[in-house]
Amino acid sequence: MKKINLKWAIAVMLIPVIICMSGCGNSDEPKETQGTQTTGAQSDNNQGDELYKEILVGDILAQYPSGWIASNKDGTIFMSKDGSANPPFITIENMGWVGSPGTFVTNEMNKFKEKYGNRVASPPEAVTDTVAGIKLAGFTGSYSSKDGRTTITRCEMVEVINDVTYLFTCEYVSNAYGDQHEDETTYFEYRNAIETMKIKSE
Repeated sequence: MKKINLKWAIAVMLIPVIICMSGCGNSDEPKETQGTQTTGAQSDNNQGDELYKEILVGDILAQYPSGWIASNKDGTIFMSKDGSANPPFITIENMGWVGSPGTFVTNEMNKFKEKYGNRVASPPEAVTDTVAGIKLAGFTGSYSSKDGRTTITRCEMVEVINDVTYLFTCEYVSNAYGDQHEDETTYFEYRNAIETMKIKSE
């Protein structure tokens, strides 16, 4: 009889141990949660891979950095980091037929000199460039901010497609003083906008 009671006592003692082991077996659940978190992180990375978005204004389809704000300002595509007209910004505009692109660029250079007057830091210089295998004409110049703490570079390039001239413009801080910082990325975003622009036919 004592042997039987001993067996029952051992059996009763083993029940909590079995329950505990079953409970410990649930430690796999956090692993599943970790797996879900990993999947979520990969999803976030995939969203982070979307470096550019697109905007369509008139016949112009253009790319802009996903962290920027792009808008339609009187038929001109305007892209900037914060939506303001302060540098850095990039614009793309359909200028229609302008006759000679060379004369158009010269007129733009004169406008630049007239607008900034004695704040011109580097007079506009005519430049030619090849973007995506297409030769473009334009100019580069710089001017000082009103407070004199920064130098801002302005680039303009024109591309003629089917007798229509498209004007690409960008401005960015190229020299800075005090707590201001030079811009090392906008010019490359500008070139990307030129290279990836598409004309949508009606």
